[in-house]
Amino acid sequence: MCTVSFFPKGNGDFILTSNRDESPLRNTIPPEAYSVEGVNLLFPKDEKAGGTWIGVSDKKRLICLLNGGFEAHIPKQKYRLSRGVIVTNLLTSDDAVSEIENFNFNDIEPFTIILVDYKEELRLYELVWDGTIKHFSEKSLVPIIWSSSLLYSAETKKKRAIWFSEFLKEHQNPSEAAILNFHKTAGEGNNKTNLVMDRGFVRTKSITRIKKMENQVEMNYEDLQSHQNKTVNSMIGSGKLIVIAFPDTFVTVSDEWKCKLLPLVGLGTFKQIKAGHAALVLIENKTGKASYYDFGRYVTPKSFGRVRSAETDAELEIPFKAKLIGNGPLENLDTFLRWLEGNPQKTHGEGRMLASVCEEVNFEKAEKYIHKLQNKGNVPYRAFAENGSNCARFVTETILASTQNKEIIKGLNHIKRFTPSPIGNVDIAASSKMFEVLNGVIVTYKGSVLKENLINYFHRNKDNIVELKETSTLPETAQKVTGTGSNAWFEIEITEGFENQYKIKRFNDLHELDYIGLFEADAEFDINSSYQFTHDSHCNHCHIIQNGRKVKFSNIKTCPEFSQLQKVLSA
Repeated sequence: MCTVSFFPKGNGDFILTSNRDESPLRNTIPPEAYSVEGVNLLFPKDEKAGGTWIGVSDKKRLICLLNGGFEAHIPKQKYRLSRGVIVTNLLTSDDAVSEIENFNFNDIEPFTIILVDYKEELRLYELVWDGTIKHFSEKSLVPIIWSSSLLYSAETKKKRAIWFSEFLKEHQNPSEAAILNFHKTAGEGNNKTNLVMDRGFVRTKSITRIKKMENQVEMNYEDLQSHQNKTVNSMIGSGKLIVIAFPDTFVTVSDEWKCKLLPLVGLGTFKQIKAGHAALVLIENKTGKASYYDFGRYVTPKSFGRVRSAETDAELEIPFKAKLIGNGPLENLDTFLRWLEGNPQKTHGEGRMLASVCEEVNFEKAEKYIHKLQNKGNVPYRAFAENGSNCARFVTETILASTQNKEIIKGLNHIKRFTPSPIGNVDIAASSKMFEVLNGVIVTYKGSVLKENLINYFHRNKDNIVELKETSTLPETAQKVTGTGSNAWFEIEITEGFENQYKIKRFNDLHELDYIGLFEADAEFDINSSYQFTHDSHCNHCHIIQNGRKVKFSNIKTCPEFSQLQKVLSA
């Protein structure tokens, strides 16, 4: 609030650092994410007034306030509007420059505002309200220092400018550490004028640093009184993840050699272990698009798994969009949680569901990682090895590929040392609370993740074994393609009048029809000759072996007669 420096770092990046001078009796809440008028903001909050002096928003904008204009003034007892209101107004405005040009600043205490806009290209502005006249200008992108006129005389400000100039001579391209050291140590040994000052009734309480590097904005807040230090990667992500775990799910043990040792120490049996199932929903903030993904041994060769989504498995289509304003909180989270928990036949999750929301996600990076793995088709199923994946590892790696949050990255890398766990993902990635859902009832999860994992891993016997019973009769021409987690049956029919186009139907373990699509063969295929459906077959494409050749059938469209059934499946 009282000493601020700005350093451009090239390519639209910058570091802005603010020393806040305030009464030692005035408390501050460290930076948190807030939603104001549907805009996501990140700022430290004055506990008493509820406002802030510095913040960033998903408008790709930074606002920093200093008390006073060009020179010291005598404060009035009462003003029309608090200066803190200006900060949030500018952070949430669609056009901050127009807001400043049109705003009525009359009867507001003098202040200086630094505006950094990085929406398209980096631009720096300075607004000085001297109590009578508004002075607004764009500044050159060079290192600058500001000091509050309310606390520092013109002579002191001149001294500080000299210290800053000397610092720049020694550091032509200063590092973040060097800039912080300047903000902590610059001065001449006088506690009244040093950058970290102490006059008894007022002192430098905290240092806030905001660093923009590429598409990430990081805020570090250091409380010099309590010695608290908090770093928050900007919530200005382009997406969210609902991270999901079904801790009560038993899975068939992987055939890795390490897994054969687990029963010897009481972890599961040689056939199954209560390791749970993991999944995620990826949400694009700007469109509300929500997509379910998981990884498992579903219709894959032995010891292999694959990434499932609505593109490969039509039943996974989520029949509604995410409701949110801008990058704000997910307003229909309860709807997602109840749908996910209420459709075990789709998710393959059993029993309770635990979930959390990870806000700090780059949608494009998450989607890129998922599609890259999905496009590999059948991937080695591995609980411990890095050259494969399982459901929990898939979720872990997706989060790691799409977040810059250091605490999340550190936590996930830590649990990867043994093997990722579904519950561990939910806990570590949570931007706020964890939820527990059972039979549609949503409560805050109050258990212990460590205790839950230990109890589950040592739980050897499945309590309630429910055998699947076929509810329909398969066509005689349907062919089975096996998998450890689930099987599928496929039937192909000729389509009159269309060369190389065929109607393919898929049936699930209950022998229910769960997809009909029109597919096109990439090579010659004779439906009247012997053939066999094989692995890497699902709703997106199928493979058939005929005469020693593998023919790929790519999905052209979903058949009209399936549209109504698809709605029922997604309800």
